Amino acid sequence: VGMDKVALKAATSTPMAMIKGSDRTVSASAKVTIDGSDSYHPDFPGSSQPTLSYGWTCADTPSHGNSLLGGCFSQEGNAFGTGTAKILEIPANSLRPRGVIYKFTLNVSDSQGWSIADIIIRPTQENVPLVTIEIRDQKPKYPPNKKITFLSSAIPASGAGATSLTYQWTTVNGDVDLSRTQFLLSPNSR
Repeated sequence: VGMDKVALKAATSTPMAMIKGSDRTVSASAKVTIDGSDSYHPDFPGSSQPTLSYGWTCADTPSHGNSLLGGCFSQEGNAFGTGTAKILEIPANSLRPRGVIYKFTLNVSDSQGWSIADIIIRPTQENVPLVTIEIRDQKPKYPPNKKITFLSSAIPASGAGATSLTYQWTTVNGDVDLSRTQFLLSPNSR
């Protein structure tokens, strides 16, 4: 009886940088919070997570050269958009409302390596409601026919005068038609 040898080499993963939410349009006069606290190391389940390091950078487009100085600057010259905390706070009235798009990058690292995640912020002069959509059980991929639950919340824009908001769900790509009630948990889920 012959024997074969197989050499296996175990490799560790790098941390996963995660930013809550997605690209968004915000009121230029509002305080903006960008949350990277969902970042994790996939090799360490639950509460056994190692200490992760966080680094935020900001670049504006069209760039006015500010990115080369390590961040973005308000019209008054105040720096914002960099930091080493899980959550980045951008002070109210820091974003320029016309012709500028901001790209915030989160770099999460530990002794095993690093990864990055980006988010685009588009400021506007209008008051914009804060809308949050989350997936209850986040996974990188879902098998076909798996039920996925989305949770949403919305806070009306300050000074908007409206006290109620309406929701409408649509798919950007994929094969589920959300206008057909058989794909919804309840007919009122729209």
